[in-house]
Amino acid sequence: MLTGLALLAACICVGIVIRSLCREWLYRDREVGVDGLKSVARKWLEENGYDILRIEGKAEYVGWVDDSQWSYSMSADFIARKNGREYAVFVTLEKVPETEVNDRYFPLAVILGIHGVLFVDVLHERIQRAEFSIAKPRRQLMRQWLHNLAWLSGGALVVFAWLHRM
Repeated sequence: MLTGLALLAACICVGIVIRSLCREWLYRDREVGVDGLKSVARKWLEENGYDILRIEGKAEYVGWVDDSQWSYSMSADFIARKNGREYAVFVTLEKVPETEVNDRYFPLAVILGIHGVLFVDVLHERIQRAEFSIAKPRRQLMRQWLHNLAWLSGGALVVFAWLHRM
C-alpha cells in the first residue's frame, strides 16, 4: 500500500516536471509586449479602489434588416468594479465627446451587462465617467415580482411539508 502511494506521488511529480518543460519549450519564443499606458491605467484603477475583473471585455452583435446586415464590435481594455458597480474601462489620450459615448458605448454596456464606461486619460491624469441606467417596463417588474413570489411560496411549501412530517 505504501509503495503504491509512493509510486503514485513519484508519477505526479514527473508529470508536473514534464508539463512545465513542455510549456517552456512551446512558449519560449513569445515576447511580452509593453503596454505602458494600460499598465499605468491599471495601477491607477487599483490604487483608487477599483477591482479589475477582466482584461479586454469584448462585445459583438450582428443584426439583419431585410437583406442588409449590420454589425457592432467593441473591445474594452478592462472590466472593473467599484462599490458594486461594474465599468468598461478605456485608456484614451483625449476627452471623448458625449454624443460618441451615447452612440458608440451604450450598446457595449447593454451587451456586457455593466453599469457604465470609464475613460482614463493617463497623460492628462483625468477620468471621464459615463453611467447608464435602463428603466425596466412595468411588465418586467411585475414578472420579476411574481417570480420571486413563486420561489418564496415554493420554499414555504417545502418547509411546511418538512415540519408536517415531524
